[in-house]
Amino acid sequence: MPVPTDFRLEGPWEVVFSAPGLERIREVFVMTPTCKSGPCDVNVVIQDFSGHRLGTGTFRFDEGVYRLEASQKSVVTCTASSREVGAGATSSTVTTLAVAGYRPSGTAVVSVRVQGERQVAVTPIDGSGCAEVVASYDALGEPTRFAAARPTPRPTPKPTERPSVKAIKASYFGSGVTVKTYRVKGSSPYDISRSILKEGPYSDWLDRRAAGMTEAKPAYRFHFQPDGYGGCAIVIEKKPAIKITYTIILPRWKAGDSTPASTITWWNGHVRGIAKHEKVHVDLYRAAAKKLNSVLASSSCSNATKRLNRVWAEVNRKQCEFDMKEYGREAGLSLKACLAR
Repeated sequence: MPVPTDFRLEGPWEVVFSAPGLERIREVFVMTPTCKSGPCDVNVVIQDFSGHRLGTGTFRFDEGVYRLEASQKSVVTCTASSREVGAGATSSTVTTLAVAGYRPSGTAVVSVRVQGERQVAVTPIDGSGCAEVVASYDALGEPTRFAAARPTPRPTPKPTERPSVKAIKASYFGSGVTVKTYRVKGSSPYDISRSILKEGPYSDWLDRRAAGMTEAKPAYRFHFQPDGYGGCAIVIEKKPAIKITYTIILPRWKAGDSTPASTITWWNGHVRGIAKHEKVHVDLYRAAAKKLNSVLASSSCSNATKRLNRVWAEVNRKQCEFDMKEYGREAGLSLKACLAR
């Protein structure tokens, strides 16, 4: 719907481009109207959060909505047979954005935000041996108070400052956890992200491979014992009566001798972010385990199964709601489909 009549598109806006399994891209759009007052076309300088200029564009104003369409082509490096190939592929990026008014169902408040998409296609140059890649990002943005006004020089790490590749240990998640890994390759964040999409564990909900996954396995250490007179008792074989163990699946990556320090730093932050997401799933299950044991302690043979199933349904909903909040809505997924898994 159109933006409010008193709205003026200006100042810095944060725009986030996201896709399942890929690192989020955060950019700052510095908006400058071409007129002194009222609605009109708006020129844009696109920066990263360090202030480095990435490009320019223009939001065209028409019938209450600002629209931007931009495309960019470049020659990029890629990875073929575990080696980096310079100028091995062409990258085509098409970004389509709109600034408009949005009113959630059931409310009268109109908010203004950026929405749209970015399509990225990497086509190998003949003979390079690189893979063809297509990625689709959803875009969402809103005003921000931060935007660097000028580029900040990026320091070049000295050889002695080269960081080490970090691995996530099982102790990060707490007791009862086993960490399994799958190997990914690449010498750049883009190549590593594509390898994650190819090698990661398959998710029925996503209908594609995920970056990480949490598998919870409950052990029921109790049984129902009839007393021979029409009665029944719940016998605890070992405490806790219901125990959950966890298997966390994460990516594993090894840097080459020529891998840039910046890629190692990116990887350390990226794998930590994946692990942080999975730890929330583990924490939700741990809270459920406490409740399961508490419910069992106050149950009888006749109602225990029903009451325990109710707790499981509750934690499954919480797990799905967390995933929807993290990336599900941006990816066009649904809570109903998640609960049906």
